[in-house]
Amino acid sequence: MSLAVSLFGTDATQIAQRLRYLQNKDRMVELRLDRMPQNLDWQPILDARGELEILLACVPKQEGGTFVGSYTQWQQCIIQAIDQLGGKIRVDVPP
Repeated sequence: MSLAVSLFGTDATQIAQRLRYLQNKDRMVELRLDRMPQNLDWQPILDARGELEILLACVPKQEGGTFVGSYTQWQQCIIQAIDQLGGKIRVDVPP
């Protein structure tokens, strides 16, 4: 079983600080894309990621998140993050 710490923030610097804090404590973090700015600068996050596994989540409003949009828009959000992060990525797909 794997547990992921859910992580989001108001900007890339804040998210990167949280990733650095978790590097020696956890193996996997869930990046909540629905609670992060869309025009995010991914470089600080890439620099702070280290060996952490990333689980991407973009949780729809009806599932308790903040994402409001079509399935196509959801896919675009996930694909953009995958393109930026590269490497080993897991995706939480809502029902």
